[in-house]
Formats: sequence, structure tokens, C-alpha cells
Amino acid sequence: GSYAFSWLFAVFFITTIVLGGCFWTFLHNLSNSGWGTSVRRLMENLGFVFPFLIVFYIPFLFPDVQQYLWEWMTAFKKATDTHPDMGSSEALMHSSNAHDHLLAAKTFYLNPGFWLLRFAFYFIGLGFFMWLVRKFSIAQDTDDKPGTKNLFAARKHSSWSMIIFGVTLTFLALDFVMALDYSWFSTMFGVYVFAGSALNSMAVLILTGIFLQKMGYLKNVVTQEHYHIMGKLCFAFTVFWAYVSFSQFFLIWYANITEETRYFLLRNTENWNLLSLTLVFMHFGLPFLALLRSDVKKSSKFMTIFCFYILFMHVLDVYHMIIP
Repeated sequence: GSYAFSWLFAVFFITTIVLGGCFWTFLHNLSNSGWGTSVRRLMENLGFVFPFLIVFYIPFLFPDVQQYLWEWMTAFKKATDTHPDMGSSEALMHSSNAHDHLLAAKTFYLNPGFWLLRFAFYFIGLGFFMWLVRKFSIAQDTDDKPGTKNLFAARKHSSWSMIIFGVTLTFLALDFVMALDYSWFSTMFGVYVFAGSALNSMAVLILTGIFLQKMGYLKNVVTQEHYHIMGKLCFAFTVFWAYVSFSQFFLIWYANITEETRYFLLRNTENWNLLSLTLVFMHFGLPFLALLRSDVKKSSKFMTIFCFYILFMHVLDVYHMIIP
């Protein structure tokens, strides 16, 4: 059981960063950004890891792993085995476990068939669009007749892709992380995961850029100003992450609905409370103050340390989502 949770924690952590790569690629094309052209390939290559991650998601297809992670699957199977003559939601309503009655109302979404369909859609759908947009970018580099044909094609297809990205990130987070406790729900969870993804993938892009320059690549292409802009985006998403995670807490706190509060009740007891407080001060407070200055954002030495720090905080953030 603990192995299944550890696997999910590790795989989901990497997934958030890779999804961020998809986001920055599509955003670069959509916003017609000039500065991003020189670091665009880094974004595309980070995003293009996504379809290959399906290899690490294969264990989640086995019932032996599912039984530890997703109670709803076990409850679903038990109810349909006990009452084979009934529909799934009806069978769950007849279950002796009161919890299952909550699940009965959600069977339109939480059922194994539809779950598998969504699973396939995430990797095939977003994987295809990521490949397509990256293909135009490579074609533009290798084209004998320089023109704007590929540029406009990438921009056009990024608009569709951004929608597919939003849907994929949100529902992948719901299916794999939020569904760990199927009685809990939050309308902000998708945005919360997205904020962390965008911030940490940008940290990875900054680190990649700095390392490549140390190795002698991108020398005259990526300048201090690029790091300044990427640092500003890190700053923006540090604030956005804090805004979204606080809003999620605040809305749940003042609505005080039993199904919703259990998420935070669990995370504010015993030592989990320490982790929750650490995220407030170390994932938001410290980076917010550190990134205010522009000279700091331009210093590659500082940004190297800082990006590793942000990634470590993201590890704690994903840990906080999954392990309790």
C-alpha cells in the first residue's frame, strides 16, 4: 500500500512539471512572444516528455495497485459483485457502508469504464497536440524556404491545444489525486495543481538554460534579460499559487461543509500541521520576498540555488496533496 502511494507521489510530481512544459509551449505560441523564441525548444522538449510518461502510469491499471489507492474502485467492484442484477449506483445505495451512498451519486463520473477512457484521452489527446506543435517548430528550423507558414500553424494549433491542456491537467489531478478520497471535493483543486505546475516547470526551464550555458550551448542566444523575464514569471506564479491555495482553504473553511473540511482537518492534525505551515512560509513567504528584486532574478548563481529550493518546496506540496 505505501509503495503504491510512493509511486503515485513520484509519478505525479514529474507529471506536474512536464505538463507545465506543455503550458509554456502553447502560451509562447498563443501570445506570439518574442522573448520566448530562444528558449522555446527547452519548453517543447520538457512538454514532449508527457506522452512517454504513460509507461510510468501503467502500474495504476492493475487492480492490485488500485485497491490501495482508490477506495471508490474497491467499493464499486464490491457493490456490483454483491448485487449483479442492479445498476452500479443502485447497488451502491444498497451497500451497508454509508460512505458508498456518497459514491452512488458520483457513479456517472467515477466508474471504471469511463476512468479508463479518460486515462487514454489524457495521453493520446495532449500527447498528440504537443507532438504536433513541436513538429511545426522543428519544421521551421529545418525549412529550406524560410517563411511564417509553420509559425502561424503552431499558433493556430496552440489554441486548441491549450483547451486540451486545461482539461487534461484538471481531470488528471482529479482522477489520480483528488479521487484518493472520493467523498472530498474542491472546485479549486485543478487550478491549485496548475499553479504549482507552471511555477516549477519554469524553475526547471531556468535551471536547464543555466546548465546548457555552462556547457557552452545557447551562449549568444539566451541573455540575462531572458532569465529576468523567466524570474518574473516565477514570481508571478509564486503569488498565484499562494492566492489559489489560500482561496481553496478559505472557501472550505467558511463554508464548513463536512465533506469538504475533512481534507484540511486531516492536514492540520499531528505533524501534518507543521507541513501545512511550512508551505505557507517557505513556499510562498520566502520566495515572494526573495524574488522582489530584479538583480536577484538576473543572477544565475542565485537562481540556480533558488530554483532547486522551489522544486524542493513543490515536492513537499505534492506530498501534502497525496500522502496524508
